[in-house]
Amino acid sequence: MKLKSNKGLTLVEVLIAVVVSSIVMAAMFFTYDIFQKSYKGIVDRSVISQNSRNAISIMIRDMRMAGYKDFNQTDPLPTPTIIHTNNNNAPDEIQIIYDENKNDRVKIAYKLDKENPATDKYYFLAKARYVWKGGWTNSTSQGGYPFEKVADYFEDMQFALKDSAGNTTTQSNNIKFIEIYTIMKTPNEIHKQPLAQRFISDNRTILKTDKYLREDFFVSVYPRNIIKN
Repeated sequence: MKLKSNKGLTLVEVLIAVVVSSIVMAAMFFTYDIFQKSYKGIVDRSVISQNSRNAISIMIRDMRMAGYKDFNQTDPLPTPTIIHTNNNNAPDEIQIIYDENKNDRVKIAYKLDKENPATDKYYFLAKARYVWKGGWTNSTSQGGYPFEKVADYFEDMQFALKDSAGNTTTQSNNIKFIEIYTIMKTPNEIHKQPLAQRFISDNRTILKTDKYLREDFFVSVYPRNIIKN
């Protein structure tokens, strides 16, 4: 009678199997990590692009209305109808005045802000609405509202008021168009190594060296109610 062999794996065979399995697992993890980082980069790039488009679209709608006076409004608009605050070495601010209808005269304000300046890594775009009730008020009971978040992931925002010759002007009746410059910053680090980045935002130069991805956006807006033919 022939006995059945009970021979198992040797120690060397077990060690070889463990090593091969470890290599396969490490390769799978490495591939997954590369894919995950690549996917995160694509998502973050899409996020800042979408945020910039949405924010600029909202600002364009108000800027195109700057200086509009309702036909049934008897009181003249205050001047200037575009108030640009040029903050040196900091994001700009802008206010736009126009009539929404015969009863509502509004001043829309935009600025960049941080919820916690000490720890936040980027700005958010904030918008406020003031209504004229013998004076400007942003009281919600009067139809206004204080500054509230519109979009995230801003590094900088600059405005330039230009006349018909393309020169900077501060006079509302001379404004031909408004230039908007924005720099957006990804929520997460994207680059493997710190990367030196240089951006020119109107008259401000931004220099950064880190692992975040940044993109700049630019658009010209033509206010349809204050252009002089």
